[in-house]
Amino acid sequence: MNGRRGAPAHQGLERWDDLPVHQTPAPLAVPATDEPRTYERYWFAAASTDGAAMIGLVVTVHPVVGTIDAAFSVSDGDRAETLFVTDALRHGREDLVAGPVRLTLVDPMRVLRIRVDGRDGFAADVVVTATTPAITEDRVTRVRDGAVVQDRTRYVQLGSVAGSVRSPLGAWTLDPVAWRAGRDHSWGVQEAARPAAGPAGETGARPSFFWLIGAFDDVAVQAVTHAEADGTRYGEYAAVAPTLATGADVVGPGARQQARPVRGVTVARSPGTRRVATARLALGGGHPEAPDDVLSVTSHHVVLPRSVGYGHPTRVPGSVPPDRPVIATESWTIADLDPTAPENHRSLQFARLDRADGGVGWAFIDQSG
Repeated sequence: MNGRRGAPAHQGLERWDDLPVHQTPAPLAVPATDEPRTYERYWFAAASTDGAAMIGLVVTVHPVVGTIDAAFSVSDGDRAETLFVTDALRHGREDLVAGPVRLTLVDPMRVLRIRVDGRDGFAADVVVTATTPAITEDRVTRVRDGAVVQDRTRYVQLGSVAGSVRSPLGAWTLDPVAWRAGRDHSWGVQEAARPAAGPAGETGARPSFFWLIGAFDDVAVQAVTHAEADGTRYGEYAAVAPTLATGADVVGPGARQQARPVRGVTVARSPGTRRVATARLALGGGHPEAPDDVLSVTSHHVVLPRSVGYGHPTRVPGSVPPDRPVIATESWTIADLDPTAPENHRSLQFARLDRADGGVGWAFIDQSG
């Protein structure tokens, strides 16, 4: 046990310490650094293919300060309702608990379970089952003024979903036919939180990005592109992998992940907003002589990232309030917000994918333009 403010009361052995994966002499749950920005995050989203509803969950572990954050959100396309929780980090990393929210890694990289116990009109019991391998993104390390401001690894997966959700907006039954799910898991050192609109006094154009994960019946795709404020593109990478149904392994060489170059992303915005209406994503073919793979993207549902805590104007990830858990609810009506304001430029979206051979898939987008 160490003396760091807010550190977990128990940092002994856990069940997974039986695996030969230790990087230090300490148990797995003991952070190898005193850097307070150290984090581990799970993002999850599920949406109905008719675009009528979208569910979101973010659970973030801050091991150095002994805190866990959770944000569970339900959107009907017009309104979003969110349950926010900050709690003390407990023992047992395969079962993450923040107040009434519980994320259980039933079978890592294959099955996870989300439960909300009925607090403030929110309830859920949802099982997510992977349908694609865990696609590993390129590691991102960013340095500003000689200091590391971000250093993280992330993988993404698509999946099927089954269960039930209730919120102040109503109740839904989630099933594998009419719903699709996506998720990521990232860890490392996160950039210090700041208001979504940027530092005080910031004006003019800002950097942009387009991140997509999606899947057809036979193949999964992940793509990222960034652009500086002047339009210079950087940090572009993409990958494809066969789905589990076509014989891929969930992880390792058998996942058959293949890197692809991003040839271009062309976005058409919804009128008066910075949200994606449609997009065209071109990836290089599987070998130098192969033609580009072109995907058409059509948005079906939009939510603001603040609904799961990203870029929230007041909630700071990793904060350590004196009394925990801290539980709160918030509600947003998208039509009431100024779509031209910088804090509303970024959006999380569920979209349909179409390819030249007639294949139809589904995707999740995180973008700011």
